[in-house]
Amino acid sequence: MAPSRREVRAFVEQVKKEIAEKASRPTRVRRARLPKEEIFPAMVCFVDLLGFGTKVKEIASSVDLYSTRDELRVVHDLFLKDPKGLLERESAKSLAREVWAFSDCLVIVIPLRSQAVEEEGTLGVIVSELNDLSLAHADCMGKGILLRGGVSFGLWFRQGDFMISPALVEAHDVEQEVSLPVIGLAPRLKDLLVRAARRTRDPRYLSSFPKIKTKRGFCRFLDYCGDLLAELPGDMGPEGRAEYKRTRDEKKRRAIFERGVHRQFRKWLRWHRNTILNRAQQAGDGPVRRKYEWLKAYHNRHVKRCGKEFRPFRIGTLSDRPGPIGGRVIR
Repeated sequence: MAPSRREVRAFVEQVKKEIAEKASRPTRVRRARLPKEEIFPAMVCFVDLLGFGTKVKEIASSVDLYSTRDELRVVHDLFLKDPKGLLERESAKSLAREVWAFSDCLVIVIPLRSQAVEEEGTLGVIVSELNDLSLAHADCMGKGILLRGGVSFGLWFRQGDFMISPALVEAHDVEQEVSLPVIGLAPRLKDLLVRAARRTRDPRYLSSFPKIKTKRGFCRFLDYCGDLLAELPGDMGPEGRAEYKRTRDEKKRRAIFERGVHRQFRKWLRWHRNTILNRAQQAGDGPVRRKYEWLKAYHNRHVKRCGKEFRPFRIGTLSDRPGPIGGRVIR
């Protein structure tokens, strides 16, 4: 039997009354739980991949997108976000290093409150990490990738999607101030190294970072070419290794080892030369040519330091015929 109009009206009034009572009750607002915050001292490096922004702007298909991502991943991995070697992996684990990639730039964060800091001290970790950044820069140059950046240290705050860091701002300021393809040291970092050199009476804390002119004065930078040449292992090859094992004469062993080191020197200097010439000739004339003239002089200075036998790797002019770009030197 169907309900009467009176019963339907009474039901509707009852529902309205219940809704009104529910709306009048005080409701408990459930707030979203904020992610755990992290505040710690860190060394922060900001790196701009020169010419990469234009490539990102020209992405017109998924093929372009994934090709650009793969190129960015190469640089990302060279800065040890995902190191392949066991020693590098252990080092990254103890330092809890992080590398963030954003379109045409990288942010590298090295906490200064890690196991490595306890073992080596803050200054030891900073100097060691500056060397690693310099070697990563050299590896990028070997692959034909030019960088410009800045590095500083200070507060790092992170909470969920929020990152606040005076050190990051300072590193970015240095990158903007330096017009050449180098990674510059922020004034705060330079002052720390000056104090270390005075306290320890070891000028190498500062002298290993050459000086360049910037828009407002001078800046110390990571000498990636010098750092790499100082750390290259010998590549003796199968025949050299066999000869090294056979002989017991220390002079002969030393000579075999030096031949292997020189072989690596030639490989790296050839790649560095070809990178500079290829990129300079792609860029053509204009204001940008100044940075390639500086790179030519920087390259030739290190060729001269290596000795007379490396003269064939000098750059005469930027119109010299370039060869193929190499890759990463194993270190």
